[in-house]
Formats: sequence, C-alpha cells, structure tokens
Amino acid sequence: MANNTMIIELPVQRIVTINSGLTEMLCALGCEDRIVGRDESSTLPPSVLQKPVVGTNSYEPNVEVILELEPDIVFADSMLPYATEKYEQLQDSGIPVFIADPTDPEPTAHSNETLIDFSCKLISKLAEIVDEEQTADEYTTFVQYYNDLVKERIETLTPEERPKVMMEWYEPYYTFVTPGLDQAGGINIAENQTIYAPHLSAEFVVEQNPDVIIRAIMSNAHDEADFIEIRNEILSRTEISGVNAVINENVYIYDFAIRGGVRCVVGHLYWAKWCQPELFADIDPAAVNAEINQMFFGTDIPGVFAYP
Repeated sequence: MANNTMIIELPVQRIVTINSGLTEMLCALGCEDRIVGRDESSTLPPSVLQKPVVGTNSYEPNVEVILELEPDIVFADSMLPYATEKYEQLQDSGIPVFIADPTDPEPTAHSNETLIDFSCKLISKLAEIVDEEQTADEYTTFVQYYNDLVKERIETLTPEERPKVMMEWYEPYYTFVTPGLDQAGGINIAENQTIYAPHLSAEFVVEQNPDVIIRAIMSNAHDEADFIEIRNEILSRTEISGVNAVINENVYIYDFAIRGGVRCVVGHLYWAKWCQPELFADIDPAAVNAEINQMFFGTDIPGVFAYP
C-alpha cells in the first residue's frame, strides 16, 4: 500500500475500482451498490458485470470515463503509477486514489505472514475507508480459523516430510520465490534463486525433480476445460517426463483469483492439500469457497477454481 497521505471525504458513496481483487473485497464488504465503475478484469461476483467498464486494468484505465462518473475514490493496484500520464491525470483531478495489491507482490522469504494475514490487514484498511469494519471482522475470524489450522498441522513437519514443489505462474517455468509453498507444507524448488520472479530452465527442473507441480492460470469463465488443457500440456512435456510430479500425475491447476483477496484462504487450503494430502484429507477447499460465497456475497458462484 502506498504511504502517501490521502484525504477522503466520508461517507464514501461512489467508488471506481480497477483491480479485480480489490473489487471482490469491496463487494464482500457490502459495497457493491456503491461501485459506479470497474475494470474489465473485475468479474466476481458475477453481478458486478452490470457495472460500467472504465478500462482494462490499473495499467490501462480510461481516465475520461472515470472522471465522468465523479467517484469519491478510486481503488487501484501498484500498476497504476507506471501509467504515468493517466495517474497524473487522476491526481490532478483531486479524486483520492488508494493503491494496494490484493496479494503481497514480494513477501520476505520464509515469512511467517501468510497471504491470509496480508489479506486480513488489507480488507481491514478498506473497511475503514468504506465504514464496514464489522464485516471485515467477520471475514478475518472466518479465514484465520483455517490459517491457524494449517499452521498447526504442518508445524512439526521435517524437511524429509515436505515434497519439493515447482510453482508455475502463467507461462512454462516462470515462478515466484514465494514463502507460500513453505507455509503450505512444501519446499519451493526456486527458494534459493537470487531474483524474486525467475524463469527456470527445464534442466533445472529435472535436476530438482519436484514431487508436485502447481500451475496458476486465469480462467475468466471458470471453465473446467481451461484447467484440463493446461494440466494435459504439463503432463505431455517430454523434457520433464521423468520428474516425480509428472510420473505420479501430481500436477494441479488453480485460478489466480484464489491466491489473493477474499479467496486467498481457498488457494492456501488447496496448496496445503496438494502438498500434504494426508494431513488435509478432511478439508474441502471448494466447500470453503462456497461458504465464502454465501457469507459475503449471499449467493452461489458457479465455476471451477482448481483442478483436479
């Protein structure tokens, strides 16, 4: 979150949000009726699709449309300042701009702060702005139950009991040196890389011989076919056909929407279940996702978010 001082006139009644994670958080706080504009990537909950589109994302906002909507505040992520001209236009307009990433862009290696902890802090900050602290407290109580459960169950695991995991982000062999796998009971094969978002070689992956492969995708339609297609592609890569994850078909696909924001707990539970299936045999992340939908959106949201 930006450290710049920001003056906001309360109550906030007209909101423009140009980040999908922030949009979903604001809707979970009960502010959907106050959203007057959204970016194209904001598709959850599905009812938000009725809102006017004000650009592709935080990097490509349509400033003219935003100004026409006369919002009390704009919620964006850290890509907005890189769109220098558009960012300056918004600042010059006098409209407060709140910048935050719904997932921590560069967490400390082996951090004890999970994405759940991070999301709870962020949603509490949003709640202060929109005056929905009680809902934020309810959310924090719900997700921290599972956060503590995972921490407790993996606490005594030895390194030998943790599988080696390759996490892919959107493209083959691109990854993050994230502590998330460690927090879910695995070992990130990229944990000793010198940069945060390296591109691994196939030779490196073969040498590391991961037991599990986890791949992130973006499926706007949340269609199971999208997940199956990527999983089959990974299983068919001849260059890594000899690694344990491929041999044993321990290849799992998830939508990035469940690794941050409101649904971060769902992604965290999937990662834990994939890394430690015996420890989390009683946990159904899809059921937790359904419970979030009912508690904070009052409806079922169909679609697939992880496979298999």
